[in-house]
Amino acid sequence: MIGSDAIESVLGSRPEGQNADLGPYVRAAVRAGLAVVPVSPTDKMPLDMRTAVQKRADDADAQEAAKGRGVVAYQKARSKSGVHVATTDTDRAVKYFARAEKQHGVVNFGIEVGRSGLVVVDADNAADREKFEAEYLERTGHAISATVLSPGKFDEATNEWVHRDGGHYYFTVPAGMDRPDSGSVSRDGWTAYWVNRLVLAPPSKRAEGPYRWQGAVRPLPEFLRADIEAWGQVRAERLARERVAGPIDDWSAATPWDALLEPDGWTATGHTDSCGCPTWTAPGPHDNPKSAVAHEDGCTHEAYFSPNLHLWTDNPPDGLADYVRQFRTQTLSKIQYEAWTKFAGRIGDACASWGIAQLPPEHAAEDFAIGDAPAPAESTWKRIDLGAIARGNNEAQQPTIFPRSDGRFLLYPGLTHSFHGESESGKSLVLQWVCVLEMGSGHHVLYLDYESDPVSVTRRLVDMGATVEQIETYFDYRLPEAAPDSTPGDRAAFLGLLTPGKYSLAVIDGVTASIGTFGASSQSNDDVNLWTRKLPRALATRTGAAVAMVDHVTKDKDSRGRYAIGAQAKMADITGAAYMVEPDRDAPVGKGTVGKIRLRIGKDRPSEVRRHCTDYRAGDHSHLVGDVIVDSTGDTLSLSLVSGAGKQVDASVATARRPKLMESISRSIESAMDDGETEWSAAAVERRVTGQGARIRANVKALVTEGYLANDPINNRLTFVRPYREADDMEVRSALPAGDPYADDAQAAK
Repeated sequence: MIGSDAIESVLGSRPEGQNADLGPYVRAAVRAGLAVVPVSPTDKMPLDMRTAVQKRADDADAQEAAKGRGVVAYQKARSKSGVHVATTDTDRAVKYFARAEKQHGVVNFGIEVGRSGLVVVDADNAADREKFEAEYLERTGHAISATVLSPGKFDEATNEWVHRDGGHYYFTVPAGMDRPDSGSVSRDGWTAYWVNRLVLAPPSKRAEGPYRWQGAVRPLPEFLRADIEAWGQVRAERLARERVAGPIDDWSAATPWDALLEPDGWTATGHTDSCGCPTWTAPGPHDNPKSAVAHEDGCTHEAYFSPNLHLWTDNPPDGLADYVRQFRTQTLSKIQYEAWTKFAGRIGDACASWGIAQLPPEHAAEDFAIGDAPAPAESTWKRIDLGAIARGNNEAQQPTIFPRSDGRFLLYPGLTHSFHGESESGKSLVLQWVCVLEMGSGHHVLYLDYESDPVSVTRRLVDMGATVEQIETYFDYRLPEAAPDSTPGDRAAFLGLLTPGKYSLAVIDGVTASIGTFGASSQSNDDVNLWTRKLPRALATRTGAAVAMVDHVTKDKDSRGRYAIGAQAKMADITGAAYMVEPDRDAPVGKGTVGKIRLRIGKDRPSEVRRHCTDYRAGDHSHLVGDVIVDSTGDTLSLSLVSGAGKQVDASVATARRPKLMESISRSIESAMDDGETEWSAAAVERRVTGQGARIRANVKALVTEGYLANDPINNRLTFVRPYREADDMEVRSALPAGDPYADDAQAAK
């Protein structure tokens, strides 16, 4: 362990802001055990002041190390720059700073925390400092103040402070502690760094002000040590999970991003992203130095597979710009980086250039297909014979999953569905119940969980009555953290799902989060289209399962309509039905209560569910499906889907309602359908029916309200939903509770 007293005596020895002629100061700092590097006074970038001879020698060492790791084209390896140039060699350090001062005038003083034996906690502003100091006091019983106060960052373009009055807290690493070789730990407002991280230290000075020494370098507290070691364990487990044998994977594991980026003119910023992986600046001018984050093996960032390069710049180099345009993602692997920057996307040529012996099967078919969903066995461009359909040798697709109390079903096998609603509206609860129903029938279900955890989901299934044997046998639970084409291991696991008839139901719990794992945006129609083809539609078409997706809605109830949050393509791409999940505010779901969750249908492409629904709501073009009754008063959680609360007819419609006229209107429209018509204006309906115009219009409104007709709010045209018959209406009204919306179904069942 380095001496904290030695560090304090050096860093506190100069008046704040006096950063000229740093030679003696640098010498003392290195002797105190610090790894130091000169830093540009304008942009916090470390300055590489090695001579050409030193760079060649360092490159030779890097090549020898690459050769030892088994890299075939080890001659291409280069030494690391950026924060890695920081040195604990006294003579080198003094010369680096002397050259930097000669070239740049005044420079700043940087410390690389890892080789300095430090852990540094960074808080950006006064509020974040208070948060860390409060946690430190709670966890250790001792008060703490910042070791160094930082000046903050002022954005001249907006004339506003990005952050200010922050601070750094220095801690010495105890002897025998093995720190992970990358990463960081973040809490509410502060982040702890321990390796490959640059911090500016006194007497550095920026335009916003100087870095001010406050004193006190402390031993690392036990709670931070535990957090760091826990992070290292998570990283090690993920690294082991991702490691898959194969020539590209072996090459990728043995070839660091530095060896690919630096020869192409990229510059390490000396800073890391929230996951602890380094950020890089692309060649050419950039307003923001963070052009990309280079994620290495075992990175714990949930949204990206690793190792990968995630682009942040809107102006990537030409080859990468082509990749982004073609695949609509800003995340790519190492071999994809080489292929698109040097070989116009040809993976085979990139492999050959690095001496990768054999192109794996998943890359062999066609280079540009990398990243796409697994291709069907036959081409989708093959001509489809429509003769059998034209001759009527086909039946309308019927829903067979998720039963309602009257024997109707909500989900279509082989098609995709959406269940969207506000947070905590019961979306996941409803679909987990459907999983229990399917398991109880001896059917296998797939559950892709992007928003919860195994413990919570399992407890919910058990509460609903699922047995341990059913869960072990029929419930296939996955917790994806990356797209299914991210690594060979991910690809193999995903292909294993796509077995015809394997599942009756597949649930994707968390659409927005799932799209994010593809490096895509839920606001982009193009991204949503691509994600739909790769995941939900691939599952539906290849397995034959009914795919049900859990999604959220916008906060604005008035503008959301029948749509989930994000791109319109979410609704357009659904091949089955879209359901709106609405909690009943008068009967909320909770422990020890009987609650109610209302389901409405906003889209039904096969049209076999909506025609058995009622209570048309013109504002969002939806119909009432029914209510999920959630009874948690017993030992188990009991659910049932029952028909809705009834026809909600306003007073003006109720008083004008004439069953004979309603049947006449219905029959006239059915006759028009036989003539090939599909939609009608109100005037066209009036011309077909005998009676007073006002009375006809009132009863058309009744048919719309009760779900027999639908009115398109855009073109104000009427379309047929289901037939109305006066006899059925009257007979059911006398036999069933007043207002029951499924009169025609009850009559048909007699």
